[in-house]
Amino acid sequence: MVDFCRSPHIVIVGAGPAGLLAAISAAQQGGVRVTILEKNAEAGQKLLLTGQGRCNVTNFSPNAEIIARFFDNGKFLYKPLHHFDAEALRDFFASQGLRLVEQERGRAFPETQKARDVLGALLKAALDSGVDIRYNTQVTDIKCDDCGHIKAVVTATGFVTADACILAVGGCSYPRTGSTGDGYAIAGRHGHRIVSVRAGLAPIHTTTEDIFGLQGVSVRDIRLTLTLPDHKPLSCEGDLLFTHFGITGPAVLRLSRYLPQDEEIYAGFVRLHLDALPNYAHDVLGRMWISDMTESPNVSVKHILKKYLPTAFLLAAMRRCAINPAMPGRECTKAMRSALLNMVKAYPITPIKPPPFEMAMVTAGGVDTKNINPKTMQSKLIRGLYFAGEVIDVDGDTGGYNLQAAFSTGHLAGQSAAEAVKMSECDD
Repeated sequence: MVDFCRSPHIVIVGAGPAGLLAAISAAQQGGVRVTILEKNAEAGQKLLLTGQGRCNVTNFSPNAEIIARFFDNGKFLYKPLHHFDAEALRDFFASQGLRLVEQERGRAFPETQKARDVLGALLKAALDSGVDIRYNTQVTDIKCDDCGHIKAVVTATGFVTADACILAVGGCSYPRTGSTGDGYAIAGRHGHRIVSVRAGLAPIHTTTEDIFGLQGVSVRDIRLTLTLPDHKPLSCEGDLLFTHFGITGPAVLRLSRYLPQDEEIYAGFVRLHLDALPNYAHDVLGRMWISDMTESPNVSVKHILKKYLPTAFLLAAMRRCAINPAMPGRECTKAMRSALLNMVKAYPITPIKPPPFEMAMVTAGGVDTKNINPKTMQSKLIRGLYFAGEVIDVDGDTGGYNLQAAFSTGHLAGQSAAEAVKMSECDD
């Protein structure tokens, strides 16, 4: 029988998906005590918001495809995914009585369509494994011995001794859930490089002129290009939705991570251009319009061109070109066609401020992957310190990829920490 009072102690900071699975993984190795320190009064606050409360738990695409859906550093996840992939996650939840069902594009949801059931399964597994969860406990730092080995976790009220610590505190997205970047300060204080933190998978606020008359209008299969000073243009494709404050939709969410967080540089320097018809080359589309207007010289330009674009967007483009929508095709001059063509292929949109963390699904940036061993998730700088989840500089597209990364890195960190502290005990 294991004497838990003398067993190595693993402290996990954060009771989100990465932290909970790290705790479960560590505890199931046996011979260790596992404690989660959570700053909130409840676990998994951000998890409950995912998928609009339905929780897109993972994606059942092959690992290579999953890695390809991460914007930067996706290859860092090769080892964690190989260690604990979507099938392993499916089996884990099945063991807890929760079935995952696959929907379009490999996206997987709980059969109940309730994020709370996902959280419930994680909490049950943690408690059944003997994990101690302490709520309302704010972690402010870690302490190391003279050899650079973790020895304690510092809280707002004191110390918790630890043979290993797993930082799974999340990033900065949805700060109302407690994700306020605490892990970056702790890691940075101990020599880890923190890659510039930005809002990822977030909507973009624009000028009112850009969205006038377009609220609620969706434009399908567009290309959105970001232009920044001294940077190459960046483009993302997908659908776009105009809102009451700006733009959102898959193309916008993907591009948002590249917008700077410094609000001062926005005026006059940050530009977006929307190509509403990226599948048509500029000159080809121009010839098609000439043909259409020649065939229907007495039909209004609006009616001639509405087959190409949503009417509201077409009217907005014509308004910005000062073209009368009721003008018959025969009166549309070469200069007018050229202006409208340029507008449709490069509709200008002006962001007015950085994408808000309050509306961001993930955090871009974080603890540099170069400071972390992907085979174990252990810090390369501090022995006994591990990282898991959003605190790491790895962020992906929508579709369950980011949660799978959290689960994979969490499980690997937990198992690695348990194996390491038990090995250390044997050496002693």
